[in-house]
Amino acid sequence: MNRLLTVLILLVATGLAATVISLRSCARAGREDGFVFSADPARVRQINLRAGAERFSLARAGGNWEVREGDFEDLADSAQAEAVLALATRLVAYDRIPEVRDRDQLGEFGLRSSKRWIELEGDRKIRLLLGKEAAAEGRIYARIDGENDVYLIDDAIVRFTEKPLREFRDRRLTRVLPSQVDRFSISGQSGEIEIARKPSGWEILKPLSAPADAVEVEKFLARLLSLDVLGFVGPDSGNIGLYGLADGRNQAALYVEGRERPMVLRFGSPDAEHPGEVFAQFTPRDTVVRLPEAARAALDARPDTFRDRRIFPVNPDIVDLIRISSDGREVSLRRDGEKWALTESGGAARAASEAAVARLFDVLATPSVLEFSAAPPPADPPSRSVGFYSVLTENSAEENAGEHPVAKVIFYPPAGGRSLCVVEGQSGGLLVPEALAAGISADPAKWVAP
Repeated sequence: MNRLLTVLILLVATGLAATVISLRSCARAGREDGFVFSADPARVRQINLRAGAERFSLARAGGNWEVREGDFEDLADSAQAEAVLALATRLVAYDRIPEVRDRDQLGEFGLRSSKRWIELEGDRKIRLLLGKEAAAEGRIYARIDGENDVYLIDDAIVRFTEKPLREFRDRRLTRVLPSQVDRFSISGQSGEIEIARKPSGWEILKPLSAPADAVEVEKFLARLLSLDVLGFVGPDSGNIGLYGLADGRNQAALYVEGRERPMVLRFGSPDAEHPGEVFAQFTPRDTVVRLPEAARAALDARPDTFRDRRIFPVNPDIVDLIRISSDGREVSLRRDGEKWALTESGGAARAASEAAVARLFDVLATPSVLEFSAAPPPADPPSRSVGFYSVLTENSAEENAGEHPVAKVIFYPPAGGRSLCVVEGQSGGLLVPEALAAGISADPAKWVAP
């Protein structure tokens, strides 16, 4: 036999030997892929965990997870649930002892009647019994319930099964987003405030009727909805008065699309054992929790906190006519196709300045309110006013043809560098810079096109 043929035979023999060793290694693991069992994580609907007397489940709920124990259920930390699932469905078998039928021998592995297991429910139910620690560090014995093979696996799975239920609960107060809230009310130190989302934007309904600042409203909702739970105290079925939780006080009720009842977040007394924390009740979670004490200050907001500091933002697209009066004069700005035409009492129409009209809309839509006033308007006559109207032609339905008021803004004589402004249909008045009011004039020279 020549030397080349001998080398080839040795290489083939070495390859066969390596293949045999590899196959034997997989055989020890019990499966060709080296895992204890095969399960598709996406098809697992529920994970059941038991460690001694404690037994609970992690169950899919839509795109999220819930933790359940008997009749109790709550939001689960989805990241932890997914971590358990990923680990359980990819358990590596480092070794396998086949067909251990002797109960005493199973007892030596801690697998005869194990009270520690993890069970996956999907297309089928698989329960993995967890036994004693092995001599190899970081390894434990395990077997599939109903089978006799004993596996050596990583003990990481044990750390999940031995966690108490509370550690799987979602620390986020809720998964609801500010964009899902249609209406909310606050009952705090300043009384009751109610705000609703309207087609035109957020609007204050109580204790007055006025537009709300969308930025401030969204900021308030985001602050409440993004709170993290610092601790779970217990179910709210007991005497919640022990925690200073009284109905109708220090609470926010959020009305969310798709829910019949409001979600109520109620703050109670400080927790003496945890400085800086306060007891709270969130009705969808059906429990008493601890939240940062600073979060309660959000309920001390005043109506002015939410008020829109723009005088009155008018949509130019729905305005066909503007009437301005000041100093005994009146001018009208009428839409003429894509442009504007200026007329004054007894005068002929002429082209109006597009830039001047645009500035008028911008002035009313700029946050310029210095202060809000609840006092009634003064007895003095207004110094100037500006009215906006939509005009429907005769081609429209008969009962709708003609001028229709959109808004009217009235200014009173200035005092101390400020002018009182009243928007018809809104409660209270607005104090704006005197110069702003003075810039709205019935002088035709201010509106004529150059």
